[in-house]
Amino acid sequence: MFIYRNCTNPTPANNGIPCIGSNYQYETCNDDIPCVIITSANPVNGTWSDWASWGSCASSCGNGTQTRYRNCTGQSNGGYPCIGGAISYQACSTNITCPIDGGWSNYTNYGSCSATCGNGSQTRTRDCNSPIPQYGGAQCIGDSKQAQLCSSNVPCPIDGGWSNWTRSACSATCGVGYRLRQRNCSNPTPQFGGINCIGSGVDTVLCNVSNVTCPVMGTWSSWVNVTNCSASCSYGIIIRNRTCLPAGSANCVGDSVQADSCDSGVGCTTPASWDSVTGNWSQWSDWTPCSASCGNGTQYQTRACNNSMPSSGGSLCVGDSLRTQTCNSNVTCPINGNWSDWGRFSQCSTTCGPGIQTRVRIISINLHFIFDFELYI
Repeated sequence: MFIYRNCTNPTPANNGIPCIGSNYQYETCNDDIPCVIITSANPVNGTWSDWASWGSCASSCGNGTQTRYRNCTGQSNGGYPCIGGAISYQACSTNITCPIDGGWSNYTNYGSCSATCGNGSQTRTRDCNSPIPQYGGAQCIGDSKQAQLCSSNVPCPIDGGWSNWTRSACSATCGVGYRLRQRNCSNPTPQFGGINCIGSGVDTVLCNVSNVTCPVMGTWSSWVNVTNCSASCSYGIIIRNRTCLPAGSANCVGDSVQADSCDSGVGCTTPASWDSVTGNWSQWSDWTPCSASCGNGTQYQTRACNNSMPSSGGSLCVGDSLRTQTCNSNVTCPINGNWSDWGRFSQCSTTCGPGIQTRVRIISINLHFIFDFELYI
C-alpha cells in the first residue's frame, strides 16, 4: 500500500529549498492472506533504473536544491515493487549572491526641544542598516526622521501693544480747539521680559467746531452824556451811556448806562419873588438799552425839570428825575470755565530707562468736560 505527501506546507518560495526526502511511502498489507496464483509464471519484482542526471539548481541566486529521478521497471506476475524513492534531492549553489533588502534600525532617543521658550519640536532618527541593502536589494520604505511637539516649559516674552485711542470732547465750543487722546499699553500687556510699547500714550489732535462761529469779544466806547443835569439848581443827576464795539460782538463786561451826579451851577437859596415860576417835569424819556444782554440788567428813564423851569425863586420839581427797572432777567448768561486741580501723575510708560508720565486736569463748561494734560519726562 502506498501513501503520498506534497511539498506544500509551505510551498517553497522566494528561492527557498524544496522539501528533502521521498514524496511517497509504502508498506505491505494482507500478509496473512495467501495469494491465489492463477498463472503458472513466476512473480517478477520491480527493479530501479539508473538515476537520471541531476536537474538544474532550483534557485536563481544563493543556495537551492536539485533533483534526479529513476524508474521502477520489470514488476510482473505479482512481484514486489521497487523499494526506495523515485526522486532524490541535494543542496546546490547558484554561485550568485541574492539581493538583500534594507531594514530599519531602532529609532534613536528624541533630541532636545528646538524652542528656548514656548513650544517647539524635537526629532529622532533611524538608519537603513539592519541590514544594509546590498546586491540590488530594495531600500527601506518610510521616513528616516520622526518629529513631535515639545514644550520648553519657559514662557516666551510678550511685547506690549497699544489699545485703541480714546478721545475727550473738543476743548472749544466754537471755532478750532483740540482733543486729548489717550491709549494704554495693554493690548497685550508686556510680560515675561517683553518690550514695552513704543511711543506716547497721550496725544492731542485739532478739532473744528465748524458749525458754530465764535463770538467776537467787544470793547466799550467812551461815555456819552444822553441827558442834561436833572436839577436847575444845586446838584442833580445826569445819564450817560456807552456802546459795545464792534457792532454784533459779544457783550462787553459792565453796564452800558450810568447815572452820575451833576452840578447845575445855580444856588437854590434865592427867595421866591412875586413873579417866581415853579418848575414842572418834562415827559419821561424812552427806556435806555438794557445794561446787560443776559442775567439781570438795568435800564433807565429820565425827565427834566424844564416844563417850565423854576425861576425867580420858584420851587423845584417834586419827585425823582430818574427811575429804573430790571431787564433781560429771563436770559441765562454763559459761564466761563475754570480748570480743576491737576490730577496725579500716571505710572511711568517704561519699566527701565527714560519714560513718560502724564497728569490731567478738567474744565467744565455747561456740563461739557474738556481735558488738558501735561507730560513729565
